[in-house]
Amino acid sequence: MFYMERETSMKRNVEQLRGIHCERSSKLDRFRSNNFWRYYSLIRYVFSFGLGNVSRNQVIKVRERVFTDFDPNFFWKWTDFQSYLDFILLFAAFMGILTYLLVDVPAFVETIGLLAVLMEAMLGIPQFLCNFFNKSTNGMSIVMVGLWTLGDAFKTCYFVVREAPIQFEVCGALQVIIDIAILAQVYIYQNSSAVHAKVPVRVD
Repeated sequence: MFYMERETSMKRNVEQLRGIHCERSSKLDRFRSNNFWRYYSLIRYVFSFGLGNVSRNQVIKVRERVFTDFDPNFFWKWTDFQSYLDFILLFAAFMGILTYLLVDVPAFVETIGLLAVLMEAMLGIPQFLCNFFNKSTNGMSIVMVGLWTLGDAFKTCYFVVREAPIQFEVCGALQVIIDIAILAQVYIYQNSSAVHAKVPVRVD
């Protein structure tokens, strides 16, 4: 009888010890789990904060390109509007002084006149190239180009009738050809323009 009670008591003690051990193990696992997620959140926060600082520093360290840098690689690619104004004003002042000094030189005057009418004749080239690369005339005003064509045709006829210098006649004819080419793009890219003009409609 004594041995049976002793054995029962030992079994009870063993079960209590197992329960205590399981409880401690559970508490230890919860402690480890909580600490793991706590450390993980802390590391993640530090890492994201560091990346945020790096990104902000990268944005801050991007160098602005201005006219006063005199970098030919970034000519007409400046990051501020003031640089474009500075260049135009400086160029206008330089050409004004140069024209004043060489106004009595016929070759200089003729060259300036040729460059002026040639640049005016090339005004439609950017629009032509834009249509060509996009394979579309979507967004372009056909009425505007039509008025360009009429105005340039009348101007060229006036130059011919009034026997203006040859550079006016040549550049006027070139301008009319460019206008007609842009109008031809309206017909060539009419299908592409129709596709680009479609607006997606939701069916749900």
